[in-house]
This record gives sequence, structure tokens and C-alpha cells, in this order.
Amino acid sequence: MVERLEGFCSENDWMRAYNEMNEFEKELYDWGAVIIKFWVQIDKETQLSRFTDRQIHRKSNGKSQMKTGVIEKNGTSMKKQSMK
Repeated sequence: MVERLEGFCSENDWMRAYNEMNEFEKELYDWGAVIIKFWVQIDKETQLSRFTDRQIHRKSNGKSQMKTGVIEKNGTSMKKQSMK
């Protein structure tokens, strides 16, 4: 939870949020969902390198490189289509 790491919320806020996430996952599990969690960890140098590369690439082509949805062959986000 980025807010916790960046100091954007109090301890009570992030503890509440973690409890809500755990309760939601338990509900999913109780409904029969299979929950798979992945831990992804990279060192600070790699993270900075990737961030810098994205900044440079975004500036060179004028587009954001953030991935917010599945992209179809025609380049349209499926998430945006489903909201129509």
C-alpha cells in the first residue's frame, strides 16, 4: 500500500485498509474463489532505472506508458469499451 510507505495516511488508516483487504479476500475465498498472490521485488537501482527509462520514453513520444487495461489489436482498451 503506497500510502503507508509514502506517509500519506495514519497508522489507523492503513491498519483499517489492510483489515478491509483481508476481509474482502476472505469473502472471495468463502465464495469458492482461488486466490493467488505474487510477491514482486526489485532493488532500488533497477526500480530507478525502469522509472527513468519510462520518463525518457514518454517525453520522446508524448504518450504515457502507464498500463491501465488490456489492449486489443486495434489499440483500444477493453476496459474503456466495457464502460460504454
